[in-house]
Order: sequence, then structure tokens, then C-alpha cells
Amino acid sequence: PVKKDMFGFQYVIVVVCHMSRFAVLAPLKRADSQEVITALRVIWNWGRAYQRAMSADGIRLSYMSRYSPWSNGICERIMPSIKNYLKGLSKVEYRRWSTFLSSIARRLNTKPLRDGSDQSPYSIIFGHHYREEEERRFTSGSTTIDLAREKRDDSSTDEVASEEEIKSLQSQRALILQEVLRCRDDRRPNHGSDQVQSRALPSVGSRVIRVGAAAAGDRRVYSVTGTADDG
Repeated sequence: PVKKDMFGFQYVIVVVCHMSRFAVLAPLKRADSQEVITALRVIWNWGRAYQRAMSADGIRLSYMSRYSPWSNGICERIMPSIKNYLKGLSKVEYRRWSTFLSSIARRLNTKPLRDGSDQSPYSIIFGHHYREEEERRFTSGSTTIDLAREKRDDSSTDEVASEEEIKSLQSQRALILQEVLRCRDDRRPNHGSDQVQSRALPSVGSRVIRVGAAAAGDRRVYSVTGTADDG
């Protein structure tokens, strides 16, 4: 249970497909059977027609004990991700945390699986990758900051960026901004023929490097012996 939001929701029901790991999240106001069945929709009844359809597609039905320790492990492993995401909301956003469950489910379902197949729960269910997945594939590289990159840790399945990752990303943005501003300031301004370009005069005895206009590789070092009055 979490803190009750402005809509009266206090619980989250988690349903995960055992084959694809596709997660479905729904808010609940109470933790009773009557409230649970309102969030679930029955799409099969274990009838003969359903069993024949599964058999025709080569799907083998496997029954699992209701209270077996491994039956609910998949759902339990993504609980920390949901809680950490909710902790990252502001006070105003937390008052309506139930409206963010769709975003959490999207993050869970678009993360690639760890089986080496380069597939995600979304791509397994719908047959194609999510648009953000494609963007990550094209923008991922050694010189590109992947804003949607998730931390892969064998001991945790956290889907939300930690505070250290956020601070690191902000510092990288600040460095890039400083570099852009520095390059902009270093550019030579476009002066007209009637304008006078002011330049800082080097001191006597210092060394300056003059770059030729014809070739960027033509660089010569000069020693300053004096300065003219006109600069």
C-alpha cells in the first residue's frame, strides 16, 4: 500500500505475463476481491475452444500452484521499481500518483530483456519495438548521452535513474553548455569595412602564434618586441 491520492487509490495491482514479462498496472482503492475483479478483465474461461486454440498454436498450458514461492516472484521483483518511481514524484504529483502508473508500465515494458535476444516485453506482445526503443538504438554510442539508458544491475531491477545518475547527467549537460558558449565566444566577429576591430595587445617579450588564412596548418610563432600605437 502507498499513500492515498486525491482519487482515493491506495493500492497497485501488478499483473505480469510469465512468457513475455509484459506488466499491467492498475490502481485500487481497496485490497479486497471485489475491487480486484473490477481492475481485471477475463478474456478466456479455460474452455475447450480456448484449449484447442492454444494447442493449435503450439502453446503448452502449464498449471502452477496458487501459493507456490515462485508463482509471484516476477511481480515481487518489479515492486522496487514502482516504489522508486513514486518516490521520485514531487509533492504535487504524488497527490495523483495513480495517473503515473501508465508511465511506469511503459518503462517496464520497453526495457530490453536480459536473455540476449534484444527483445522487450512490448516487442514480444505487439511484434515491433516501441518508438523510444528505436530512438535508443540509433542514438546509442560512445559520444552520445543516452537519456533513456537504464542501470543494469544484477542485484536490482530498478527502472528509475538514481540520484547519482541524474547528477552526473546534469553535470554533463553543464559541461556541454560551457563548451558551446566558449566556442561561441572564441569565434571572430563579423566586422564591416567601416568598423574598427579592437584586439588585446600582447605584452613585450611574449610569444604569439599566427595562423595562416590559406592553410590551417600554416602556423608560425613570433616573439613580440614592441607594439604599435594603433594596435
